[in-house]
Amino acid sequence: MPYKILIAPLNWGLGHATRCMPIINELLERGCEVLIASDGRTLALLQAEYPQLKAIEIPGYQIHYQSGEGGFVKTMVGQIPKILHLIYKEHRKLQQIVTFYEVDAVISDNRFGCWSKKVPCVFMTHQLFIKMPTPLRFLEPSVKWANFGWIRQYDRCWVPDFADPSVSLSGDLAHQFTVDKERFRFIGPLSRLKTNHLIDTTLPVSKLDILMVLSGPEPQRTLFEELLLKQAKEIDRQVLLVRGVTEKQEIRWKGDRICVINYLTATNLNAALLEAKVVIARAGYSTIMDLVALEKTAILVPTPEQTEQEYLAHSFQKRGLFFAVDQDNFNLKHALERVTHYSAIPVERTNKLTDAIDELLGLVKISKEKEA
Repeated sequence: MPYKILIAPLNWGLGHATRCMPIINELLERGCEVLIASDGRTLALLQAEYPQLKAIEIPGYQIHYQSGEGGFVKTMVGQIPKILHLIYKEHRKLQQIVTFYEVDAVISDNRFGCWSKKVPCVFMTHQLFIKMPTPLRFLEPSVKWANFGWIRQYDRCWVPDFADPSVSLSGDLAHQFTVDKERFRFIGPLSRLKTNHLIDTTLPVSKLDILMVLSGPEPQRTLFEELLLKQAKEIDRQVLLVRGVTEKQEIRWKGDRICVINYLTATNLNAALLEAKVVIARAGYSTIMDLVALEKTAILVPTPEQTEQEYLAHSFQKRGLFFAVDQDNFNLKHALERVTHYSAIPVERTNKLTDAIDELLGLVKISKEKEA
C-alpha cells in the first residue's frame, strides 16, 4: 500500500508552490500518494499542475500590507496576533486532515502549524535566520528563538540550498550560524525547470525579447505591474508579462508589442525563460533557484521592505550574477543597459532531495511499524 504524503506550502507568492513541485514529482515517481493542502493562488496553481491529486483547503495567514515607507513593518507587527491565531487554526485543521485522510507524513513549506506528533513531519525553509527591517533589527535574536521553536516541532527541517556556505544561494539566511546536522538537511536548490527543455509549448508571442514575471503579496504586485506596463510602452521590444494571478486564465494585448497573461504552466514558463533575451522578476528565493537552474541572468526588483528579497538581490549583484534595483528607482531603459554587464554563474548540480526523501520514507516505515 503506497504511503500518503501531504504537501502543505505557504500561500505567499507562488514560489512556495513551485519549489514543492520537484518534491511532488519525486514522491509520485516512488509510487506515493500525494495530497496537497494550501489556500488561495498557491493551491490554485498546484491544482492546475496536478489535477489528479487530492487538494485540501486549509486557512492561510492572510498577510497583507500597505504601500508606502514603513507600511510593511507597521502592518506585519500589527498582524502578529492574527497570524498566531491562524497558525493555531492551521494546526488544528492539520490534525483533522491527518486523521481523516490517514496521512503517513507531512511536508510543510513555511507553514508553522502543519506538524503532528502522530506522523513524521518536515518543515522546509531557506530562512533559518530571518532578517528584520532596520527599525526592528533589535528583535532578530527573539525572532530566531521563535523561528527555531516552531521548527523544533518537526522531525526534520529541509533547507533548499547547498550545505557549503561558499556556494550558498541563501547566504546568511541559512548559514549565519551552524545548525544541528541531526535535524537539519541541506537538500540542494529546488527547481522544476530544466535547461534541456524539449516539451512542445504554446506561448502567446512568436518571439520574446523581455519576460516579466510577477508574484508576491498585494498591493505591491499590482503596483509593480502598473510600473512595468507604463515603462514597457516606451521601448520598442516584444514583451510578455506574466502577472502571477491564478484566479482565471486571461490574455490581453497592450498594443502589438506587449502581451499580458495571468499565469504560465511550468512547461510554458520553462520555455519562456529559456527564450527570453532579458528576464525581469522579483527577488524571491524560488525565482532565484529557477534562474540559477537555467543559468539565466536577470533584472531583480525586490518587493519593497521585504528584507529577505532586498538581501538576496543585492548580494547576488555583488557576485555579478544579477542586476538589482529597488522598485522606487526602477527605470526600464537603464536596467536593460546595465543587465548586459551581468552573466549567469554555473553552479554545482548536486541534489540531496533523493536522500532526504529516502530518510523521510524510512521514518514513515518506522512509525507504521510502531503502530502495528
